[in-house]
Amino acid sequence: MRARKPRSNKPSIYAALCADDLNLKNYPEIKSQGTFKKQMLLALYIVTTEGKGESFSTTDVQYIMTDILGLPATDKQIGGIFDKNKSWFKSEQDPNNKKAYRRKLLQGAKDFAQSIIDGAVD
Repeated sequence: MRARKPRSNKPSIYAALCADDLNLKNYPEIKSQGTFKKQMLLALYIVTTEGKGESFSTTDVQYIMTDILGLPATDKQIGGIFDKNKSWFKSEQDPNNKKAYRRKLLQGAKDFAQSIIDGAVD
């Protein structure tokens, strides 16, 4: 057997971000959303709305969900949301990684996130 080549995991472009940068008090609590889909889309919507970024790789989403928000998120869960809701995202090749894609929220995803926010009652 050959030795495996060590993979260099590039840090997320959101590594410098912290929860305080996102003005989370202006939004419904992400942890209290019933499904992973709602949590993820609300999180991406907040990052986009707060002007902290607009395109996300799977690694970025995982970083935002687990490291910033403290929620469980796997590559498989994130990929599943991207695959099942293709019409909500614009995919483009990641300039730093030819095998990865970065996704931007399209209006359908923003409308979905906005409906979560509008439906939230304090």
